[in-house]
Amino acid sequence: MMQADAEEENINIIEKFIDVNIRKEDEVNSQLTEFYEQYKNSSTFIGPEVSSGAKTAFVDSLIDSLSSCIHDDLEWSDKTKFLALQALRILCREPEGCEDVFTASGISLLMEYAGLQPTGKGKKSEDAIEPTKEFNDIVIESMKCLSNALLQHRQSQEFFDNNNGIKALLVNLKEVKNKSLQAQFLILRLIFLSTIYQENTSEVMDEYNVIEDLIDLFQPILENISESSKTFSTTILPGEISYSIVISEILKVLFNMMVNERKKDTDIQNSALITVDEDIAKKYERFIPLIVEYFVKSDMPNPPLSPPYTHAIHALMNFPVKGFESKFFPDGDYSIIDVLSNILEVTIKQSNISHSMENDDSVLINGAPADSVLPPLIILMTNLVEDNTEARSKLKERILPSDFDRSKPLNVGESIRACLIRLMTNTLLGNSRETISTLLYTLCDSNANKFVNQVGYGNAIGYLVNHQLMGELNNTVDENAPKDKNINPITGQIESEEKEDPFKNMTDEEKEREAERLFVLFDRLNKTGVIKVMPKPADSDNIVNDLD
Repeated sequence: MMQADAEEENINIIEKFIDVNIRKEDEVNSQLTEFYEQYKNSSTFIGPEVSSGAKTAFVDSLIDSLSSCIHDDLEWSDKTKFLALQALRILCREPEGCEDVFTASGISLLMEYAGLQPTGKGKKSEDAIEPTKEFNDIVIESMKCLSNALLQHRQSQEFFDNNNGIKALLVNLKEVKNKSLQAQFLILRLIFLSTIYQENTSEVMDEYNVIEDLIDLFQPILENISESSKTFSTTILPGEISYSIVISEILKVLFNMMVNERKKDTDIQNSALITVDEDIAKKYERFIPLIVEYFVKSDMPNPPLSPPYTHAIHALMNFPVKGFESKFFPDGDYSIIDVLSNILEVTIKQSNISHSMENDDSVLINGAPADSVLPPLIILMTNLVEDNTEARSKLKERILPSDFDRSKPLNVGESIRACLIRLMTNTLLGNSRETISTLLYTLCDSNANKFVNQVGYGNAIGYLVNHQLMGELNNTVDENAPKDKNINPITGQIESEEKEDPFKNMTDEEKEREAERLFVLFDRLNKTGVIKVMPKPADSDNIVNDLD
């Protein structure tokens, strides 16, 4: 007997639980509690201790039991139902073995527990869709399960929509502003997840007047902006839900709505990278001053390019600035320029670009590749200043101030100008290099001569060549250069203060190493297409004679 008990103790809790639906409730309750304590922070389960079959059997048992509680005569307490749903939510972090959850019947069951299942079959006009009456523990946990299912399995979104899930969420959206922040978060998260791949949602969104509902949620948060700086967390595990999290979900839903509406009217494959047309922008224009106000009033998160700021940037990127200046700059207030400049400066300081001079180093911002973090901010800043002289002047004074140090090359130092120049000439940063170059060129009034004067010919040449702007260059004088000093046009440095020849005191071995480094660099440039090395012509020896 003791040996049998010892063997059972060595069996993993998931293996033990295969016959959950025929066990006594107190035993079920106890083992589900044990499962939670053991796996609450886990994201994978299948491995040496748990087979795929055991996990599948465990999930199937939980689904069958929860279904029997509604449709058969299994009588579980609310606490046990909550523990079962909690276990399902945790298990769904790993899609394998959760196939029963992702089926039409599995999604329908979770919708029933979440209070999102319309009466009838949900397909007829007379089927009633009512808001969830109470966001109790079972409803909350069911919505978390649905969130994981919709995130992990795309077809689950179709099953959810087929059960009028989106409509049920939109009905709840009208009522949820009077509920808890957690309820608001979950309804918004489910709307976001259920509309990611649904391109035909604009009509139902208009039918339920979702724009008004989102604004009704956003405005009270701005009135309580001091609360919105609470610690931000993207998790949907139990914990504090802050205003910042709710704002992030509002902005994500807004982004989905605008992108889906744009897809309806365009066949451009990568439509998320372009602004919407004027008619769509007018439809959503009331969000612009709300987002701008949030930027101006709220405390900057750390790191700056993290939610909700990243979602706010993505949302504003959708809007054209021309024709909507009064929304971006209300009453001539250009505070948004200062906020975005602060975000950029802090972000640059948190990257390794401020500590590196090499143009072929990989650049990281808080451990993430700069090319995946920086471009949206740069694109938004460019959009804001492209057609607005005052905004351009204010941003230029922050990034390319008229009074700056020319005692060294313009790409040397810790200034924002020097750091951006190093980024725009880094051979490994395709997206950042292009977007930063475009921003600096725009700040120079899209004038090639001013651009060269501000960043140096050597740093500007790649962008000018790629955009066929070399023909615009002439011998204009730099208005910011000291009148009695000669400026090296290549580096932008005062010539009298240039360093001596770096090769002067090198040994032959050191020169050889430097030559090898340059060879590797030119090889990279050649492979990326920045420059193209041409082979030596067969009759090159006769070229001079031919020219003569």
